[in-house]
Amino acid sequence: MRTIFVCVLLLVSTAMCEEPNTEAVRVRVIDFCNSEFRGDQDKQLALMRNSSFDVGNLDEMPVDLVRSYKVISINIEGNLASAVVEYDLIGRFKNVRYYGYPGSKSKFEKGVWIDQADKLEILHDAKFRQTLSLKRYRADNKWYIVSLQTPKLSTSALLDLLTKEVNMDKDTLSRNKGEYLPNVEAVISWNEHKIKLIEGLNSTVMSTQPAASHE
Repeated sequence: MRTIFVCVLLLVSTAMCEEPNTEAVRVRVIDFCNSEFRGDQDKQLALMRNSSFDVGNLDEMPVDLVRSYKVISINIEGNLASAVVEYDLIGRFKNVRYYGYPGSKSKFEKGVWIDQADKLEILHDAKFRQTLSLKRYRADNKWYIVSLQTPKLSTSALLDLLTKEVNMDKDTLSRNKGEYLPNVEAVISWNEHKIKLIEGLNSTVMSTQPAASHE
């Protein structure tokens, strides 16, 4: 009888410990998804732990455009956890390979190219589930994202980022008048093209507010 009581007590204690851990992981995942949705790279990095992490230049790399996200499930095993997040995708920017700057007759040297994610694939009613991996570190006893994924932003966040990049590059050109800066001009052209694509997407799809579920 005493053995049964001890076993029940252990099960109850384990369940009570798992609840706060699950909530801590859930909060961490939602914070990460929200910072990603809004294009807050500084906060993203603060929630991540991985030597290979590099949020990179979101104006150049492949990006998924999402309208909403929600946490579907959470699994915890010791100091490791995984969370399944479902995204409502509305578009994807994919890489295009260039062997010279667009609009320029000059080409790069043989074997040299650049990849720019400026091809937009529009998606309709697309649901995408992805598993985020987390690890709890003893130093501060907090959970951190340790898995890599394609950035998932709202259209408003990416528009804001691209507009800032265009303005910065145009400022560079104005401060260096007379100089031949094909790379800067090309980036402006790419980003202005992407801005038009996103604005066209926004005209048919509402994608301005996050919709994160705690379930």
